[in-house]
Amino acid sequence: MAGEALSAIQGEIIKSKDIYHLLITSQILRATGDLDGALLSSRKALDIDPFNESHILNQVVNLAFNGDSMELEAYSKALSDRLHESSELQAYLRKIIAVHGILRETTFSSSSKEAGKSVQPYYVYADTNVVLKAPVRVGFNEMPRIKRNSAIYDPSTRCWYEYETGMLVGDLLQASWNAEGFAFGAVPRRQLSHQELNDLKAASIVVDGTATFMPVINHFGHFITQCSPYLSFLGWMDCGSVQSLIIDNSLPSYADELLAMHPSTQNMNIVNPGTSPVYCENLVYSSQMWHEWHYSSSNAFRFLEDVSSIILETSRIEPPARIYVSRSRVKAGLRASVNEEDLESRLKTKGFHAIHPQELTLKEVISLFSGADEIIGHAGSAMHNLIFSRRSSEQRIYYLAHELPAYNFHMIDCVKHILNPVYLRKGCAEIRSEPGTTPWLVFYPDFIMDSLF
Repeated sequence: MAGEALSAIQGEIIKSKDIYHLLITSQILRATGDLDGALLSSRKALDIDPFNESHILNQVVNLAFNGDSMELEAYSKALSDRLHESSELQAYLRKIIAVHGILRETTFSSSSKEAGKSVQPYYVYADTNVVLKAPVRVGFNEMPRIKRNSAIYDPSTRCWYEYETGMLVGDLLQASWNAEGFAFGAVPRRQLSHQELNDLKAASIVVDGTATFMPVINHFGHFITQCSPYLSFLGWMDCGSVQSLIIDNSLPSYADELLAMHPSTQNMNIVNPGTSPVYCENLVYSSQMWHEWHYSSSNAFRFLEDVSSIILETSRIEPPARIYVSRSRVKAGLRASVNEEDLESRLKTKGFHAIHPQELTLKEVISLFSGADEIIGHAGSAMHNLIFSRRSSEQRIYYLAHELPAYNFHMIDCVKHILNPVYLRKGCAEIRSEPGTTPWLVFYPDFIMDSLF
């Protein structure tokens, strides 16, 4: 079913020659394992615009996943020649070739072994009447495997290595588990030499006692889905058994708020080494619980759900039955909206109360998302607050999606048992004042109201 629906969507996109959606389709097909389909989409995009850097890079990533290093190198060289040997592109291509060698062993082969039971709830694209199952994997009733190592953190690669062997600690790779994240971020080596280990240790900050690690992305949606799962294993340990939390970036305010609420982290010593290496005699961590776009453990959000339970035990907020998660007061950053007030006014006539999460405390947001019966919002950062809901299987969720829905949302829906969410693919669209600028969101209230009511 999923393959048929994706093929139908892909065929429609290729026929319309929409290169942006060809890119999205290629990424989704790659995520589902349809590498031939992914290559077809990226090649179509390149046929339309052979000098579009996004599609060139996407094609290289697809080739990396296909496992043919010779083809990858040949294609990379051809691309470099076509782009007049851009030094920036060549640097990227060198990285992606190096990354190709570790993708299978450290990321996707491990995720498939741990995938467990497959769950595929339905998604209704209200504007096309296409019903699609989410081709993502969620493992149920999984107890995380807790592991311990003496380990060294190398800030130049943002990677941890076992001190005894110099081997990469795969479960603690940076939070972005897709190939683009590997390529644009660090390119970890397979193994450090004895001399490299000694050099790193000599320059290291030594963290005494038991410690754990969490990467930090200063973006709410990415932090919630990609970073917080690193701490979920703490729910299976005694409070106080881990004394230090090592991070690789400054904590945003919402992360500070979360850590201050959870009994396992509220008294932890926070270590942000900056550009210094870190040596930890007793680093404790778990098997990876969230692989972006591909796989989630059913326990990935245990840490966040623990915080939610603590807040809701004392909350006195009476949430409205219907909420609209608005971006109308987001005036800077990615995807500020231009005409959302009109949609808010029209939804108000249907009993929806507009909320602005960036103006609320985390306690207020958790209470609102847990209490509402129906929730509408753009498929962006604020809707990740659904992770905190304790009633998700009972709620009706409507996403206003300006593109094919992100697979991170599919995985959240699976883990949280959100049944039959509706994606309105034509509910809004991205606009840019000129190429390369930050996009804005324009909403289509008539279509949204006609589709929902």
